[in-house]
Amino acid sequence: MGYKCCVFGCKSGYASQKTENVSYYAFPKDTNLRQRWLRAIPNADLNASEFQRVCSKHFTESDFVKSSSDANQRRKKRRFSASDSKLHLIRLKDDAVPSQFEGLPKYLSKPITQVRSQNATSAARFMGDQVRLDEEISDFFGSDELCDFSDLIQKLEQATIPSGFVRSKEADSVSFYLITRSDSISAPCLLASMTVLQDLTFQVFISGLSCSDSMFKHLLKDDSLHVRQLSTLENMLALIKSSATVAVDSRNSNVSSAFVEGVLKVYLESLSDDSELSSNVNFLAEQFSLIHQKVSARRYSPSTTVFAYLIFSTSRAAYKAILENGALCLPSVRSLVRLNAVLSKEPGVVEEMYLQLRTESLSSREKHVVLIIDEVATAKRIEFNCDSAYGLASDGKMTSSILAFLIKSVGASYQDVVGLFPVNCLTALDLCNMAKEVIAAVTKSGFEIVALSCDNSSVNRKFYSMSAVPEHGLSMRHPCDDQKEIFLLMDTTHNIKNVYNNFQRRGVFHCPAFDNCSNFVARFSDVEAIFEIERGQSSKIAFRLSEKVLRPLNVERTSASLAAAVFDDTTVSALRLYSSTKSTEVDTSTFNSTANFLSMIRKLWAILNVRTPFAGQQLRRPESEPLTNMQDWQLQYLADFVGFLKKWRAVSTGADGLTNETFGSLIQTCSAIPLLCAKLFSTGHFDYILLGKLLSDPLERQFGKYRQMSGGLYFISAKQVVQSENKLRMTSLLKHSEIDLLRLKKSFMKDVEQEDTDVSLRAAEIFADVSDEPCMTLRSNEMGCLNVMFYIAGYLSKSISKGCADCREFLVSEDKVPPMEVTLDDAPNRDFLVRQSSRGGLCCPSDSAFVLCMTAFNSF
Repeated sequence: MGYKCCVFGCKSGYASQKTENVSYYAFPKDTNLRQRWLRAIPNADLNASEFQRVCSKHFTESDFVKSSSDANQRRKKRRFSASDSKLHLIRLKDDAVPSQFEGLPKYLSKPITQVRSQNATSAARFMGDQVRLDEEISDFFGSDELCDFSDLIQKLEQATIPSGFVRSKEADSVSFYLITRSDSISAPCLLASMTVLQDLTFQVFISGLSCSDSMFKHLLKDDSLHVRQLSTLENMLALIKSSATVAVDSRNSNVSSAFVEGVLKVYLESLSDDSELSSNVNFLAEQFSLIHQKVSARRYSPSTTVFAYLIFSTSRAAYKAILENGALCLPSVRSLVRLNAVLSKEPGVVEEMYLQLRTESLSSREKHVVLIIDEVATAKRIEFNCDSAYGLASDGKMTSSILAFLIKSVGASYQDVVGLFPVNCLTALDLCNMAKEVIAAVTKSGFEIVALSCDNSSVNRKFYSMSAVPEHGLSMRHPCDDQKEIFLLMDTTHNIKNVYNNFQRRGVFHCPAFDNCSNFVARFSDVEAIFEIERGQSSKIAFRLSEKVLRPLNVERTSASLAAAVFDDTTVSALRLYSSTKSTEVDTSTFNSTANFLSMIRKLWAILNVRTPFAGQQLRRPESEPLTNMQDWQLQYLADFVGFLKKWRAVSTGADGLTNETFGSLIQTCSAIPLLCAKLFSTGHFDYILLGKLLSDPLERQFGKYRQMSGGLYFISAKQVVQSENKLRMTSLLKHSEIDLLRLKKSFMKDVEQEDTDVSLRAAEIFADVSDEPCMTLRSNEMGCLNVMFYIAGYLSKSISKGCADCREFLVSEDKVPPMEVTLDDAPNRDFLVRQSSRGGLCCPSDSAFVLCMTAFNSF
């Protein structure tokens, strides 16, 4: 049926009106919305029945929802038109209210309410602006991107190229030249250039020098070496112009130096930190920076300080020559001399602060150390240096050797000399006291001493017997902790040398059964026979044998290389090869047994001399493998070797075996090492153990450094030993711990302040004693003598008080020090010579200094 509009005055639906494109809508069922409709329609008696309708003429266009039922989404989004109306379903919005009533009286008409735009809220406006901004950014980057070389050429027309550049296009490249002229009559000068190749890579030259790609690293996208954006090209050209302008500005040397420093810095950043070239360029950059600074304002890096100190400690004259040449900027001699001032100049135990600075970076595993003890022979002379005397032992006698204590890490490469004691005639008791002092100082610094190692001299053997626990004699109680023990080892290198010397001197060994070998005889003459057989041959099996090895001098018997040559694998191989040779001139019957003995000692030496974890793999020698647990066969071999030594000593008659001292030393070491390994594995810090870390070679090398730093002399003095060790300590602090002079001063400041306080108190006591003495009667009362002694006292006071406020207070006459009452003949005129000679630089000594000087004069 047909609907008619119920609005007053509306003719929609009546026969007199055409109703095309008019739709009718029932009143809403929602009560609130129905009431809004009733209030909006100007009909007083409208009851809004279910049969009444309101036509679409009374609604605005915004009150309708035009939703397409078409499945084509692109067509659905198009703006609707009249021709497409049949494809749409028009319906009212849920909150639409009729508002259009034309032809009604004014009292029934209502104003049209403007629908608020969706962009009216601030959030909507912000979102709209953000969308527009994103679109603009996307459009900018799209226009800024360079796809290929042709795209670059096309977009260069819109690029903003810095002024001064001239562009030149080739078939496969485009170049930019920065050309300038200093004045109107001079020729143009090419400052810089940039060429972009067809693959968008680039080449840059400034002042004729090629620039590194890393100079533009901060401008390139994703660390690429290609020009991918037009803006990147513009920024690179601006940077090139700025750098080139600075480079040629010779009117200001600081600007030019800043440019060179920047180039060096950029080049240094492009190098890896562990390359040799990096350290060289770093040194060059630092030197270039230092030459533009005042000498007083120069600050040197730790690496430069180490480099300077190494030269200075080797030769002071060479270092002075380098400074006078002026080619390098290095610290002054005075600065380097002050480095040694913080270390003790006296022999004895090393300072605790030095050990703390040296070991800051060590782990718990690296702090397990072995204490190695040895002596170095010195020249018998007494030397003086400032206020220190060198060459006197603790008993006041002239020293003949220096007893050195060195700690070496069992689990790392760290080593350090911790004690130097001048001795004249060392006794076991003296050695025991010194060892306890050193152990206490080292333990206080955080180290864990697990073993002692020394040679088998009579003093060392007696020291071990005095200190060892009575149960087994293989360890001693820790002086600082009775619950801990320190194992006692005899140095393996000395043991092998002693076996070699015993074998060479005694000639024949009668050995019991060992290692699948029955009782056998070893002869040193068999080794000599091998040497004679191969004498004169161009190729030899036992090539390490020589006259020196077979018949050494007494001074050569201490060389470990001679012993290693006898027990070498080549010697064993030669004995086994020639044992099958029948000869009337040479008895080869014992060649095999001698080879068995040499092989046994060689195997022992290989087990005890493992210094790197990969030596066994590299040499393909199982006995050179590190120890990884207590079940390793090497430890069992040591236990079996101890049983062999005890059996051999029991059956030996004295001349056909090792000496008792060598027997005891080998048994001591081979028995203590398994116990030491068990202790180290129990700490949990060791996955493997290298027994070669227990050797005394580091201390022997240290003695060699002392002699080398003292001019290559063998008998060096005690002063040279102490001074050389101080140089090595300072070098290790600067080189390995990276500590500079300022930190050294701060670290040692507490000890220095305490020392200064002690000196001040002692000086006060001395002068108090002088002032308490009665008036002195001087032997010489001549006025000339008094004036000379007063002048000398002033000279000594000024020399001593330089840099020391306390000394100046006591020795130099000043108002704050009250004058002493001293009865002296002609005392008022004693300063006549000083007053007549002074030109403003002489100082007047205090009465205390004058009295001390006169006392010394009268005493001598």
